[in-house]
Amino acid sequence: MSVALATSARVVVPAVPPNWSQSRGHSARRDAEKAVWRDLAWRMAMSARHAAGWPAPVPCEPPARRYLEVAVYKRRPLYDGDGCVAALKPLIDGACGRTTFPGRNGVPGWTRPGALAWDDSPDWLGLITAPADMQRIVATAADERVVLAVHLVDPRRPIEVESKAFLAAVEET
Repeated sequence: MSVALATSARVVVPAVPPNWSQSRGHSARRDAEKAVWRDLAWRMAMSARHAAGWPAPVPCEPPARRYLEVAVYKRRPLYDGDGCVAALKPLIDGACGRTTFPGRNGVPGWTRPGALAWDDSPDWLGLITAPADMQRIVATAADERVVLAVHLVDPRRPIEVESKAFLAAVEET
């Protein structure tokens, strides 16, 4: 039995995180709030990875680059470009970045790879959407969401004829 492999995985987070660069208060509280968003994105990205039929990402040389598209559906006031990137950082870290957990009480720490890419560094993950183009206006709070689409191939490049035939054969099986 073969499983169809999708060329992209889509994560829909049903809310928009705050602009962390404008957050006030103690940094430990802010970091705890970011961790909630990061873990939510990781769980949703794992579900998207399984739905797409992708195996777990592994380190390799040269890096297996993935491509990220981002859409933020938000009511006004919109973030500026830097604020939007700051708000999305925990989501991208959760979906595509490695997370290191420190060890305690003599137990060594460990590293969890990203759900959709091994790492979120530029060698492993290319950002397709420019920060100025990420946001879209919605009317109500119920419509607010963040959509992360991770692609195995760059969707901006035309696919070669052989690659199209390969992808069609994979989808048929």
